[in-house]
Amino acid sequence: MKNALLFILILILTVLAAISGWAVGKLSNSSSELSLTQREKELSVAVENYSPTCEQLSSEGVHGPVNINNNLLIVKVEKDYFHVLGFNTDPGLPPVSWWWGASREAAVAQACDKS
Repeated sequence: MKNALLFILILILTVLAAISGWAVGKLSNSSSELSLTQREKELSVAVENYSPTCEQLSSEGVHGPVNINNNLLIVKVEKDYFHVLGFNTDPGLPPVSWWWGASREAAVAQACDKS
């Protein structure tokens, strides 16, 4: 009888430890996911608001990187399109990336008219 009670007590404590470990892990993951979502949002805004210069858009290839608030932005220009690739480089945090692209013709007209 004593062994059965000891076994049940150990079983209950093991289940409680597993449940508390799961709860702590779930709370920890949700807070880091919130931080990751916020960083992705900030990076997407930075990438989509970046306007490549006339010089960058005038020649095909890869231009950059440009550093804006721990975000590295690289412009890749192709024949008809350009893409802005963004990488968040906050120290000690997992990397986040985002990209955006548009028509090269319209961007050249807009960027080169400003100059």
